[in-house]
Amino acid sequence: MLTHSGQTVAEFLGVENPSDFYSPGGYVSIVWTIMKEAAFVGQNFALLRIPYVKDFMITSTNPIIGALFYGGWLAAILFVPVSIIFVFTAWVTLIRSKRRDGRDVMLCIAWAVLVIRLVAGTLYSFGIPIHILPLFTGNFGIKMDSMCMTLLILGCTQ
Repeated sequence: MLTHSGQTVAEFLGVENPSDFYSPGGYVSIVWTIMKEAAFVGQNFALLRIPYVKDFMITSTNPIIGALFYGGWLAAILFVPVSIIFVFTAWVTLIRSKRRDGRDVMLCIAWAVLVIRLVAGTLYSFGIPIHILPLFTGNFGIKMDSMCMTLLILGCTQ
């Protein structure tokens, strides 16, 4: 995405109307409702009675929000460290295979992309309107993350 002159930050992030995030059926409002109503363990069936939350969850591909909605806070809290361990393991593999040649820069960039998507996607999952999905979600995200992981795996094994 490239910014254009006169374009606001919200438009650059792909949001047509920033107030839509905070309206009763908007993304932030729905996520905050899910966070407020979620049980510690298991699903809170009161969330199923809220029509805009139910419609949102039908189309949502966000694994953290899904874990929060279906499994409660414990599932969502456990999902984040698993993602962190995954990215940390990729870093350890990258460090152990340093060869000091030109591909180290490319591999570090691929790892940095995973870190950015982990951090920004986690913040987005908890209602901060950054508009970057977590790791391995969305049509574009799964392709990009798979390419980054392929680069890391192939670059570290050769």
